[in-house]
Amino acid sequence: MNLTNSEKSLLIQTSRLFWYFDTKVKDEFREFFKSEFNGKLSDNLYNQLFYHRLNNNLYFIAGDLLRDKVKDKLNEEYSRQTLFNSLILLELESLLKKITLEYPVMLLKGISFIFNGFLYPEPGIRTMEDIDILVPEKFSEQVVKILLENNYKIPEQYKNLHKTHFHYLLQKNIGKNIITLELHFALSSKKRFQIDPESFFSNAMIPLKDNKNLLYPSVNDLLYYQIFHAGFHYIFERLQWLGEIEGLIQKYKDEIDYSYIISRADKEHTSVLLLNTLAALRHLYNIDLPDFVLKEIDKKSDDFLSDNSRTWDRELFRNRLFQYKFGLKSMDSILNKILWSTEKLKNKFKE
Repeated sequence: MNLTNSEKSLLIQTSRLFWYFDTKVKDEFREFFKSEFNGKLSDNLYNQLFYHRLNNNLYFIAGDLLRDKVKDKLNEEYSRQTLFNSLILLELESLLKKITLEYPVMLLKGISFIFNGFLYPEPGIRTMEDIDILVPEKFSEQVVKILLENNYKIPEQYKNLHKTHFHYLLQKNIGKNIITLELHFALSSKKRFQIDPESFFSNAMIPLKDNKNLLYPSVNDLLYYQIFHAGFHYIFERLQWLGEIEGLIQKYKDEIDYSYIISRADKEHTSVLLLNTLAALRHLYNIDLPDFVLKEIDKKSDDFLSDNSRTWDRELFRNRLFQYKFGLKSMDSILNKILWSTEKLKNKFKE
């Protein structure tokens, strides 16, 4: 059963990080939820909230408006995620004390957003499963050694992951919980993109004054990476990621340098993915983009929507996912395309 337009709109609005907006925006969302849904969620909408990792967002923003059964289920999941994220943060704190004695560590993605309240006011809001950190490649083996000494193990199926990808994957059992850690020494495959991780370190922010080896990407590098990452993963697998990008734009709107972001994308061969993502963000959330960025999007639109019949390679496949999931030629029908399953999209391209 398909979602209604109201349900699709609810998903998109739930992905927004309302604490970075005027309170009027949050109040309008709550009023919309109350009048359109009366505290009820269809099974399909309920499942889509979990698929896009927005269930905790909705509970945090409007949990008091939910009917008892659904409210209890979402409360249970919110409590579970709060406990798990608290465990992750404690584990991260312990690791950082050991690793940053000698080596710089940069926090990435979800863990950077909940650490020290950077993007989320409560850690339990952010649905997440692992810790992502970046270290300079020349120190990666030494950091792996520290992790192994602290009861992390590399699962057999991931023993050679670092040879074909750009990170190690390690796991640690803490009670009944499994902590997964992705240790990145690069941010993309060098064969396809040329994202320079060293520049992330040279431009880095230091969030805690008493630990100069604990780092965050600069505002513009962080935004650039999140936009690239959302586009790279099969074009917006989760609305959660797009909502976080909009949250970053709201939080740091006076510091964002789109000229830097666009020129970096051109240099590192990520511009198609980056402009795909920006185009979708503009339509979903009506974010303001400078005129020169809009011109770049328009200039690249043929790359997004090329109708040639040559064999689909992975990059072109991803561009096509954008076309059918969001579609620059049919942005008005975005609500009807955004929630296609990955499997349906794959089937669309069988030749």
